[in-house]
Amino acid sequence: MIYGHGDDIYNYDRENLINFSTNISPLIDNRDLYKYLCSKIDSISSYPHPEALPFKEALANYKRIGVDTILCTNGAIDAIYTLAEHYRDSFSQILSPTFSDYKDACMAYGAISYSINSVDQIDEREGVVWICNPNNPTGSVISRDKLLDLLTLFPNKIFIIDTSYSYFTKERLLDYDLIYDYPNLIFIGSMTKNFSIPGLRLGYIISNERMISKISSKSMPWRVNSLAINAGVFLIDRSSKIDLNYLLNQREVVVSQINAINSFTAYNSSTHFFIAKTNRDSASKLKEYLVNNHSILIRDASNFEGLDSSYFRIAVRGEEENNKLIYALKCWTQE
Repeated sequence: MIYGHGDDIYNYDRENLINFSTNISPLIDNRDLYKYLCSKIDSISSYPHPEALPFKEALANYKRIGVDTILCTNGAIDAIYTLAEHYRDSFSQILSPTFSDYKDACMAYGAISYSINSVDQIDEREGVVWICNPNNPTGSVISRDKLLDLLTLFPNKIFIIDTSYSYFTKERLLDYDLIYDYPNLIFIGSMTKNFSIPGLRLGYIISNERMISKISSKSMPWRVNSLAINAGVFLIDRSSKIDLNYLLNQREVVVSQINAINSFTAYNSSTHFFIAKTNRDSASKLKEYLVNNHSILIRDASNFEGLDSSYFRIAVRGEEENNKLIYALKCWTQE
C-alpha cells in the first residue's frame, strides 16, 4: 500500500466503538450466514474450485450473463490490482477524488496514470479510464446515459467501472449485460459492501468473454477460499436486507445537521456515505478527539487525492448512533 486505507478500526477497541468510518452496509444481521458457514467448515480441508466456479455460476445466473464473462477475485481490491497489472503498459486516467488504490495499483506495476477532475478531461489517447460509480468517498454518481455516451465517444479507451457501491443508490446505473454491446467496458464488483462481509474477501471482474479470457490467462488459481465461495452462493439470491430508504433519509438528516454546526461543511451525495470538512484544525485531530472522547470512529479522508487534511467521510448508521455523532461534533466546536 502506498497511500494506505482509512478503515483502521483494528487499531482501536472494537467492542465499544461506533464505526462511521466504513462504508459497508450498516445494521446487517448475518447470523444465518454464520450458521451456514459453520455447517460448511469442513470445506476448508479440501482445495476450493480453482476458479470459484460454484460462486461464478450463481453470480452468472443472478446477473443473467454468461459464466465465461466473470473472473472471481479475492475482493474488489484483488480485481483492481489484477486489472492494473493487465494494463500496466497502458496510459491510465483516474477520475478523482476517489479510492487511492486505483493509483496505488497503477504505480505498483509501473503504469503511467493521471488524475482528472471531470469526465470532460478524458482525452483521445488509447488507454484506460478508472471510474468508481457510485464514487468513494464522495457518494456521487455519473448517470447511465453519460457513461454510455463516453463508451461510444471513446471506443479506443477501456473503461473500468467499479460498481462496489451500486447497492447504496437509487440512481440508474449501467447494467452488467452491456458488456455484450460495448467491448471496451469492464466492471469491478464486490459482495463485501452490501452484505457486510469484508473479512471474507469476495469480488469479481465482469467483461466480454474475450477480455475475461485474456485476463484469466495470467490469473492464479485458488484466489477465492472455500468459505468465501460458500458465502457467495448462500447470499447471491438473497436480499441484502439494506433498508436503502432509511439510510438515504438518515444521510439527508445528518448532512443537514452537520451543516448547521459552525466549523463544518458537509456535502450531499447519492449514497449513504458522504464527505465533510472541518474548518477548525484537521480531520486527523478531529478523528482522534472523537475516538478518545466519544468512542466514535470517522474516516480521515486526507489520503484521497484531491482532498486536503480537512476532509473526512461519514457513513450513516441508525438514528440513535447518528445523533451521538452530531452531539460529539458539537462538543468538538466547544473545545
